[in-house]
Amino acid sequence: EVDQLGEIRRAQGSDPARALALANEGQARFPNGVFWQERELAAIMALRRLGRADEARTRADAFLARHPETPFAEVLRGSAP
Repeated sequence: EVDQLGEIRRAQGSDPARALALANEGQARFPNGVFWQERELAAIMALRRLGRADEARTRADAFLARHPETPFAEVLRGSAP
């Protein structure tokens, strides 16, 4: 799981489509993993970078509704598309 998260992080800046694919793959491979929130944040940010604002907003809203106290809440709210 740690290795897979590292791949996502490396792809985030240069290849948001790959970061999104890896994040989605990680969520499927490690549904109860330690880093699921980081993967979800990476997926949302990748959607935003890809210009898929509606999908990003829907996914961010669902994430925040389930976990309003997440440490990533400020990031998600502060970078709204």
